Amino acid sequence: MAGLILNMDPPSSADNSRHRLPTQSAAAALATQLDQGYGSFATGSEALDNSWGGAGLERGKLVEICGPPGSGKTTIAVQLVVDAVSKGEQVCWIDTLSQCPTSRLEGILTERDLASKASSILRYQITSLAHFFAIIAHLKKISLEISLVIIDDISLLFTKEFPPASDVPQSQNLPNRGHEKQIDKRGRLVADIANQLQRFSASRMAAVVVLNQLATKAVRGGGPLELAPSVHSATHSWAHAFHHRILLLRKHIPKTDPRADKRHLRFIFVLKSSGVDIQNTNLSRPDQFFVIRVTKVSSNFALKKKKLDRPCGKFGVSLALTWNRMVSKMRNNGFSRH
Repeated sequence: MAGLILNMDPPSSADNSRHRLPTQSAAAALATQLDQGYGSFATGSEALDNSWGGAGLERGKLVEICGPPGSGKTTIAVQLVVDAVSKGEQVCWIDTLSQCPTSRLEGILTERDLASKASSILRYQITSLAHFFAIIAHLKKISLEISLVIIDDISLLFTKEFPPASDVPQSQNLPNRGHEKQIDKRGRLVADIANQLQRFSASRMAAVVVLNQLATKAVRGGGPLELAPSVHSATHSWAHAFHHRILLLRKHIPKTDPRADKRHLRFIFVLKSSGVDIQNTNLSRPDQFFVIRVTKVSSNFALKKKKLDRPCGKFGVSLALTWNRMVSKMRNNGFSRH
């Protein structure tokens, strides 16, 4: 069955001008199609599906899944893909600089007698932001058939385009003015991508799932390092674009704990659900979290709605202190970054 997932060559960036998205606003496009009976896709976690209305991820929704490596981002994406193709839907997996879990997908499809559905998965491998914009524009030609788009993962493209200062050779370090221009350029690209994805998802009634890594960020004036999503916007345009946002983390279970047979528990923190930011959660009591066994195939997750100590709900400069406090509590209670 190997090789049945279709690998597509990305269009050139020059194609972008020939395949522009409709000028209709995302809100207007979504409003005209909400009552037309479009489907939804299960995540593999009943608790997460319930937090999104009970049926899982609906078409026409834009979702961000953020977390460190090994936290389960790709697992949720795989479950969504399998559920979509089992319902006869066409899926697009946009693979950035990571590796699409082709063999994993094909293995699950085979186990569920869905091997014939593998050709419903289109895979595009891209290596630059220019190719990414070209792909989104290119998808308008086949978007009526595509109901789910996975972007795995967006942060790697930005890391390549805008490498951390520590990764740039000393001879290439930009003066302050040049550095500020790079920051401005990055911010504009983040906002543009958020807008493009929001418009595409709404106008084509496709569920779009964006995987995003966590990054360690230095704080001006010293102080402890902070964790934040790798791709975010100081103006909150990134966070505003999403209908749902979740954070995934792992917790190591001591051998003395009755749940030790699960080895690692994965927890889902709901940052935003159905366009509403979740507020006010006590993260110091992981024993109260709803726990579901993690299985090999379905990889169910524990779920707890994340409410912060004060209203915010959006990543960026204004969230720095709250985010750092949240991560500190998690570390104190055994949560893992890796």
